[in-house]
This record gives sequence, structure tokens and C-alpha cells, in this order.
Amino acid sequence: IQVPIPDGVELFGHGIQTTRQISVTANATSIPASTIEPTDINYFGRVFRVPGTRTFEDWTTTIYVDESFKVRDFFEQWSDRINGMTTNKTATSTGLGGGFTTDASVTQYAKNGESIRKYILVDAWPTTVGATELAWEGNDVQTVEVTWAYTHWEAISISDKTNVGAVLADIDNVTSANVGDLF
Repeated sequence: IQVPIPDGVELFGHGIQTTRQISVTANATSIPASTIEPTDINYFGRVFRVPGTRTFEDWTTTIYVDESFKVRDFFEQWSDRINGMTTNKTATSTGLGGGFTTDASVTQYAKNGESIRKYILVDAWPTTVGATELAWEGNDVQTVEVTWAYTHWEAISISDKTNVGAVLADIDNVTSANVGDLF
């Protein structure tokens, strides 16, 4: 997951800012959902269902936390700038999004490690920074669950194998021997 760092959020604290983007490794996530709600239109006693408003569900990620807690600290700072934990105020008033939103991206990889598809979550921000367990038992790496809100997502095909047009064009040529070549 790649996240450009919003203004006022420091990645390493103490005013040290060496990059404007953070890449974090997700333990688990999903491709965000999109739903087109049907709209009912009454016409001469009949109900016609037509496509209506598109909505985008919140996106939940489980992210590995480094031993120095820099990753969790990043999300805590960002959340605090949106709505101060002690002041209950936003850090700035620069209009819609207030400089607190950013375009986050998640990349889907093939089994061989090749990037095959990328999703850009436009105007994203963390709505929830979840708990991080502090137990000594087991060999698990610490994680934090972050839930994101965003306006919409955009899909970018990186590989020909995710190009819908190419897949549909190849359907006429599909035989049982080469179905696996499409995916």
C-alpha cells in the first residue's frame, strides 16, 4: 500500500521529513467494493428498475507495524490532524478534505511477484486506527487494522492479463487447452 503523506503529518517525528510517500506492507486487505444501487421509477403502474447511485464501501487493511512503531505513529498523527484527540479540533481549515485526504494506492501481485493491477483510492483518509496487541506470546508480527474512507477508486491495468478488452477479444479463440492463458 502506498500513501502520499498529507501536509502536517511527519513520518519520523521531531520535524524530520525525508519523503512525501510511505509504503506499508499489508498482512491482509481486499479490493474495495463498489455498488450501483437500483432506483425504482414508477411509470403507468409499472416499476422499472434503473441503475442509480454508485457507492463505495469503506476499505479495511491490516498493516504490519514496525518495531519502532513508526507506521502506527504515522496513522495516529494523521488521525489527530483530522480531529485532535485532546482539542477535538481540526488542525487547519483549507476547505473540502482540509489537506487531510490523499490518493492511496494498493497493488495486486501475481504469484511470480509481478504487478498486475493497481487501485487508486481517491481522497482517502483513515477513519479508524485499530488496536495493536501487545502480547509476548506467539511469533506473530504486530499489526494494526486501518479503515479508510474515500470518494471513489480507479483501477489501472498493469498487465495484459487484467485488460478486459483483451480478454473479451480472446474469448472467441478460447479452447479448453488455453483457458489458463487468459488469467
